[in-house]
Amino acid sequence: METKINLKTIYKLFFGGLWSIFHFILIYGVFFLTILTENIGTLMIIGLILTLILFVDTIYDDCPITLLEKHYLGNSLSEIWNKCTSENCEKREKREITLQWIFMGLMVVLTKGIILLFKKTFKEMGLFENVIITIK
Repeated sequence: METKINLKTIYKLFFGGLWSIFHFILIYGVFFLTILTENIGTLMIIGLILTLILFVDTIYDDCPITLLEKHYLGNSLSEIWNKCTSENCEKREKREITLQWIFMGLMVVLTKGIILLFKKTFKEMGLFENVIITIK
């Protein structure tokens, strides 16, 4: 059985793969940057990016990167992730799951921001200056 691979197929696989890589970097890059940063300005930018993603997701009823992946590959990174984590995922449920992930990202950013503000406030007030925490 011969499989014909034409230029259009290579083009679709190439650009679909690029969008999938970008989607992966966007999701995990934002997550790790949020967890590892100590800068409140960086958290504000990440929160703004997540808010923009939330608005665009609401307008198009799906993530634009997911739509591009579906166009080029016929499948998306989020669909593969949902197949691995849940058994039944219809279009409505998929949309709700996507919104839940975006809201969870926003909550992590806000929580981290509040923790950093508490840390800064306590440091300015001079609280806990002589407290040393050691883990054995």
